[in-house]
Amino acid sequence: IGLMTIEEIKKKLKFDLIEKVQNYCNKFKVTCEKYSLIVDNMELELITDEKELRVLEKIKKLYFLEN
Repeated sequence: IGLMTIEEIKKKLKFDLIEKVQNYCNKFKVTCEKYSLIVDNMELELITDEKELRVLEKIKKLYFLEN
């Protein structure tokens, strides 16, 4: 009557989950690449707010430690 078997349902759900995880990972990767570009191109000498400058310096130091 066209109903899916339990095995077919498991395969479909597994595929759907893998596809969703892959899509999420791809979006996360693109976001990380964008933030990396921002950090690479930050010109800290243009920042006038001291608190903001300290935060950005910390971010930049951490970024360069990892790369």
